[in-house]
Amino acid sequence: ASKSGEEDVGPRAELEYWRNKMQRLTSIAEQLKRKDCRQVITALSTLTKNSTEGKQQKIVGLLRRWKEKDVNITEKANEAKDNVKYLFTLERFIEPLYTGSATTIIDTLPALMNSIKMIHTIARYYPTPERMNRLFAMLTNTLIDNCKRSLLPDPGASGAERGLWGREPTALIADLKHCQELNRIYQEQYHLTKAKLATMSEGTRQFDGIN
Repeated sequence: ASKSGEEDVGPRAELEYWRNKMQRLTSIAEQLKRKDCRQVITALSTLTKNSTEGKQQKIVGLLRRWKEKDVNITEKANEAKDNVKYLFTLERFIEPLYTGSATTIIDTLPALMNSIKMIHTIARYYPTPERMNRLFAMLTNTLIDNCKRSLLPDPGASGAERGLWGREPTALIADLKHCQELNRIYQEQYHLTKAKLATMSEGTRQFDGIN
């Protein structure tokens, strides 16, 4: 988890953003379906038949704007639901990025990349270049933060104030090698996934524009 006072800008934050958005939009969509809301629309529709031409135009314009807002909220709620459905398939692979060792993260990378490939090829709304780039940036930054924590001594340990220089050299070198291996495997799995997409049927979304 993030330290007290720090904002999580990793992939967990992306999942929570879409879950909260889905909950808010679903609540609004449900309120618009309430009986009292429908009665207001029915009353306005009835007024268009019994009003002067000028008032009719104003009411028709109001009803048109209401319909546009209703359709837009429904579409945005559907988008959020779809994004939550697919993004939360990543949840069990994301947790190790925060708390796992470099070795345990390496073990989860193939499954993580496979889930991302599934989202990229199947999800209806999420896989735009902008969103996919942001997701990969979040994953990468979280991996970097994890490696930094693994290299620095515990705050309460002897010599902690000296940072890296306060660590026992042999253990530090081993952890550095693990971090290098994590970086290598992460990039390797990305390129393997990109190559798999290229072999799929024509029309399959590719990682074009995603770095």
